Amino acid sequence: MIVDANFPEPLIYLPLASTGILDISEPDTSETPQFFLNPEGSKLIIPVGVYRSGLTNLSNATIDILANTDTLLSMGFDLSLILPQDKSIFPESIEMANGSELAIFEVEIDRQYLIDTDLEEVVFALTVNSAQVESNEELNTLVIRIKPDVFEN
Repeated sequence: MIVDANFPEPLIYLPLASTGILDISEPDTSETPQFFLNPEGSKLIIPVGVYRSGLTNLSNATIDILANTDTLLSMGFDLSLILPQDKSIFPESIEMANGSELAIFEVEIDRQYLIDTDLEEVVFALTVNSAQVESNEELNTLVIRIKPDVFEN
């Protein structure tokens, strides 16, 4: 006997968001680093994966990526700690291909800003959404906290 089963609809989410806050407070020398410097040493690069859960990933999806200051303020971070918009670069959107469960993009942060700032920490948040695929609202926002003194050397 064959029975129809109802499976949940696909959801997009950021696995890095599952830890709460991604803390960059010491050099990452692991085999799979969560961040690294570009070859010139001028940019902090943070690779970010967007995953799609579910069994029916049979469509292309445009994933929109937005800076999210509101989340940082609601978490109690002071406005002065928020990374200025002109100090980061990331795509406005990425494409997740038909059948794909993963799309990766990079966030680039100006290392010189981190070296020059007098702040003890800098925070940044981004949110992913899509018109084609629902988001897991608990895991669609990534908060990054950076201790700038890590990048002085």
